[in-house]
Amino acid sequence: MIEWFKQFFESIGSVLGDVFELLYSAIQGLLNFAKLTPKMVSILTDCISNLPEIFIMFATVGITISLLLLVLGRNDTGSD
Repeated sequence: MIEWFKQFFESIGSVLGDVFELLYSAIQGLLNFAKLTPKMVSILTDCISNLPEIFIMFATVGITISLLLLVLGRNDTGSD
């Protein structure tokens, strides 16, 4: 009977450890995303500014539409 309690509490401890590890990883990922966002915007601005004027509009509209579709979750191609 005591062995069963020991295994039970070890399992509970393992689950709690996994949950805390998941939360830590999620927070770390969000902080990295927030840290890298200004760099991404800077790189995109530099890339778009080097395009010829006729392509700037198409690049801007394409990036805007792809981001909107990603945020809305509509980026499915229809294949199963």
